[in-house]
Amino acid sequence: MTSQFFLLVSRHLSLPLSNPRAPTKSLLFFIALAFARSLHLPQVVIRLLCAQQGEPVPTEVVRDGSTNQTLPTKVVRCILTAAQDGKMEIPFYEGAKLCSDYLLGTMVSLLPKSYRSCWAWATSADFRRATILSGIIETVLCGVIYVSRYIYFIQYRTGTIADAAMKRGGGEEVLASMAAQFGMGFTTLAEYVFSPLSLLLCYFALEGTLRAFSAALTEDTPGTLPLHVLGWSIERVQRWRAEKALGPRVVDEVHRFTGISYDLGIASCRPKKWGRLLTIEFEGKFYELYEEKRGVPPRPYLYFLRENPKGKVIRGPHHYHPEEVLRKPKK
Repeated sequence: MTSQFFLLVSRHLSLPLSNPRAPTKSLLFFIALAFARSLHLPQVVIRLLCAQQGEPVPTEVVRDGSTNQTLPTKVVRCILTAAQDGKMEIPFYEGAKLCSDYLLGTMVSLLPKSYRSCWAWATSADFRRATILSGIIETVLCGVIYVSRYIYFIQYRTGTIADAAMKRGGGEEVLASMAAQFGMGFTTLAEYVFSPLSLLLCYFALEGTLRAFSAALTEDTPGTLPLHVLGWSIERVQRWRAEKALGPRVVDEVHRFTGISYDLGIASCRPKKWGRLLTIEFEGKFYELYEEKRGVPPRPYLYFLRENPKGKVIRGPHHYHPEEVLRKPKK
């Protein structure tokens, strides 16, 4: 059965079969050859693979250096090239590439936007469409689990209540009354609706709907909230570690100079976002950044300023104070 299946697949893909009696082996050879090419293995490895299987050596080795293609995409591209070496064609290439891009795109779209750039190499899919698709999948999957779990839960819970009632005297009469049946059903429904797992499924179903509508109507591509919380926590920890590594905050030291290229020197315990286009005001005078260097702790950041030339335009003045470093930046 497996051999017939691979034979049918290989015929549909128009793959050349050197050994029609062993189509599984031949098809797996092309897949192995594609992986060898996509992983940029040396030509000697590919030659040994072809020699072992008694297949002709391809004319060239694919070396696609693009970083925005997925491994499945590269594999499909390499299978295409391998088939073209045998004067064959694989018409499903574009569809396979699209499927692989959408599959990884739906997963990457769940990440916060600030983390998606780290996974840009994994997919070239449109995140707007990927977010719509992932939102629909999230809603449908949670809805199916919610309904199927409710059917099982209500049967199990009502059976448990009925068994407990039957163990007491007059249980059959109690269960036969409309009030008992209504109360049992309402209690079971309330217990299921307000259970933690049910509330979690409802939230994710609602989140998926909102994500899909947001991407469809406003072209915004929000990720899922748990990953946002996780990313926010990681950023807070990284910011805390960076702050701790810089040491305690101390007041800046300011030194004045005369007769050299700069007029003011500032030693600080924290880096400053000063550029040459910024005008710095200190004690009624305007300065511009001349040079910055690295020193030694506890004030390793050294900035040398010179007075603005007469007639120079003042750009976005920053009113500097030596104690401003003691105020932690707003998050």
